Amino acid sequence: MFSSPDRNHKTPVWEQELSAGALCFQLLLAANAAGWAGVWLTEWLAFDPVICAAFGQKEGERVAGFIYLGTAKGMIKERPRPDMNDRISFWPA
Repeated sequence: MFSSPDRNHKTPVWEQELSAGALCFQLLLAANAAGWAGVWLTEWLAFDPVICAAFGQKEGERVAGFIYLGTAKGMIKERPRPDMNDRISFWPA
């Protein structure tokens, strides 16, 4: 999936790029609702000029992510995540 912002549009480029991310997320939600497994990854492929050219990436576009869909063969192994207690702070009430 490519983000193709129109730099001359009144909508800021940042918001246009966020909409590409929202589309990726909604695709995963729809796939999950239909019983499919899916993952959204933006890995090194997204930054390889040969691969991006093979997918038809144009000037000014960026890969929003690769969406992999299929049938799960088992439970998904969760990858390590940061401890949220180290990341979250609360303002005094």
